[in-house]
Amino acid sequence: MNFILKNIKHLLKHYKMSSVINILGLSVSFAVFIVVAIQVYYDFTYNKSLEKADNIYLFSYYKITDKVQSPWASIPNAKDIAAKFPEVKSYSTVSLNGNIQPQIDVKTENGDLQTFEVPMLSASPGFLDVFTPHILYGNAVDALISDGKLLIPAKFAIKLFGTENAVGKTVFGHFSKKEYTIAAVYKDFPKNSTVTNACYTYQPDNSRENNNYFLYLELEPNSSASLQEKLNSKEFLGEEIIKFMEEQPDNKIELQLIPFYDLHLYVEDLRDGNINTTLSLLAIGVLILIIAFINLLNISMAMVPSRIKTLNTHRILGINTGLLRLGLALEGTFLALASFILALLYIQVFSESVLAEFFQADIALSSNIWIILTIGVSLLLITFLVNLYPAIYATSFKMDAAIKGSFSLSAKGNQIRNMLITIQFIVAIVLIIISGFIKIQQNYMQNYDLGIEKENVAYLPLRGLKTDYNTFGKELTQNSHITDYTASQFIPGYIGMSWTRGLEGKQVNFSSWPVTPNFLKFFGVKIIEGNDFSEENPSGLEQIVFNNEFMKKYEFDNSIIGKDFECFNKGTIVGVASDINFQSLRNPIRPMAFVILNGTNMLDFIFIKVSGENMPQNIEYIRQTWTKFSDDEFNLTFLNSRLNDLYKNENNMAKLIGLFGIITVVIAIMGVYGLVSFNTRYKQREIAIRKVNGSTIEEIMILLNKNLLLQLFISYVIAVPIAYILYNSGSISLLTKRLYPGGCS
Repeated sequence: MNFILKNIKHLLKHYKMSSVINILGLSVSFAVFIVVAIQVYYDFTYNKSLEKADNIYLFSYYKITDKVQSPWASIPNAKDIAAKFPEVKSYSTVSLNGNIQPQIDVKTENGDLQTFEVPMLSASPGFLDVFTPHILYGNAVDALISDGKLLIPAKFAIKLFGTENAVGKTVFGHFSKKEYTIAAVYKDFPKNSTVTNACYTYQPDNSRENNNYFLYLELEPNSSASLQEKLNSKEFLGEEIIKFMEEQPDNKIELQLIPFYDLHLYVEDLRDGNINTTLSLLAIGVLILIIAFINLLNISMAMVPSRIKTLNTHRILGINTGLLRLGLALEGTFLALASFILALLYIQVFSESVLAEFFQADIALSSNIWIILTIGVSLLLITFLVNLYPAIYATSFKMDAAIKGSFSLSAKGNQIRNMLITIQFIVAIVLIIISGFIKIQQNYMQNYDLGIEKENVAYLPLRGLKTDYNTFGKELTQNSHITDYTASQFIPGYIGMSWTRGLEGKQVNFSSWPVTPNFLKFFGVKIIEGNDFSEENPSGLEQIVFNNEFMKKYEFDNSIIGKDFECFNKGTIVGVASDINFQSLRNPIRPMAFVILNGTNMLDFIFIKVSGENMPQNIEYIRQTWTKFSDDEFNLTFLNSRLNDLYKNENNMAKLIGLFGIITVVIAIMGVYGLVSFNTRYKQREIAIRKVNGSTIEEIMILLNKNLLLQLFISYVIAVPIAYILYNSGSISLLTKRLYPGGCS
């Protein structure tokens, strides 16, 4: 043991530069790998914390031709499925999240109302059986079978009342003006869970046409395949629907049961993660780790000629070869231990910085102790194994070599080292090229024409207003810098309503967007056939304008314009509009309709067009007008910011890959610098002789670096096609080909 400690001390004293390079390279790569591993673990354990997760499935309609999932169900249909099929042990219908975060009012000690934004969802009593929340206080069943009761998570109990036990406390629905009593408090579901930590309340029965609920089914083990087959059978769907789908294969749907585990990574229309992104992160983390280990191996090999004389002297003096090899291997392990400790410091700083927002997982050290300990032990073991090769190599020469001059690596040793350096260069260049491709995609996203005018457009929620949107809008336009206003139920980027109707003997399905008459004009959406909405509308009929994709998909011509169409009430088709990207660019443009509905309160947002001049003053004027008509918090959002948020994960991933690419290059350069320094030391005599014989500095520089330059050129030639193939195959692509047609070509 004393010999090993002296060996480590000798390394740090006489090989400071190589030690610093190795510690810096290993510490940064360890930090990157640990952070990546935390995120990957978060993704792969998503939903696995639930007791019955293995047997939970989400019911969904799958449109085969469009490859679109529609995971909506009505309460009566859910009851039918649960009652008819013995495979279903329990079920739960949960209401969809709305566009506007619900608000709850809580009375303070002095009698004032304090408003909090908290998610509130309705759920059937089966929620308790399917998801088995851990109830901390109260009667959870009572919350879901009695109107006016709430089941709330512990974090909201503390947020609202400052105590975890809030049972019996009273709150008020800010918009509904309804009183609720807290019936029970449950332990928060983990962050990596599809189940929302919301306030759950009683769910009344609803019509069969109201498909505004998620349906979760707990099935008997290994019964999902048989149940899905039954759901798509003639006995369940009926002969008419089967016949209709046979006659119109473009409208064919399949009832599917989506495993709960798959919702996060695999189901494109539902996921908030991406399996390609997760695997790409893991691959990048491993590659950066490999590059750091290559540096460690190369520098250890480069040190052999300068240490072989000392090592063989030790052998001549009787020190066991096995002990020598153990000491050399433990030198690298000691450097790895120091690097690991330094990596933990990096992660602690990183977790408290804005960069932590790039990850969905909590990367704080205290939240990931077991992952970090497991990785730490594994990395130390790997480092020990990596260092065994140079340790064995350095002690493999004959003892009489100790009395000879200096040494250089064998031809085989040089070949191995050159190959490893080339691998480093290839990885670094691949990441740099992919980062460049991703930057092109980001520019494409930011400059893509969505089909709507989005510059200087802001929006506010309408629910907080004490007046109608027209009165508020007219007040705003008193300011000459507020040029126009309109309103709709949804914000561009997410349309949460889908209709299925009959038209001209065809069953049509499309997204439906309730708007006001000037909406298309406000956003510059072109009418290509027929007319825009009528402001006056003397007929009183509800109006509908389809997009061009609807016309193409269902093969309609202009003859449908003017025809009757059943919206919520009797309506008429007034025109056809040009296509716009009303969802994320990840999704193709789909059939959609703008609709004017009568007698329904389905306008949730007012959009305001603001002059680009004097923006701070304009925003202040809007704020003052808002406070005149509302007591709620002023929360103005610009549409551009909202649309950019649709690609938050992709943007974060792009920044991470760019950052990791830079780290890879820096680690590789550090290793190359160390090798060049060692090589220059070994060639001092040769350099001196060449200078005496008249060689210039430029010639000597070429002599020292021509091999590295050749390796760099070979690496580039290999890396370019690898980067192209990886990117276009989707392995490291951040967005689908639909976002950037043609990939990177």
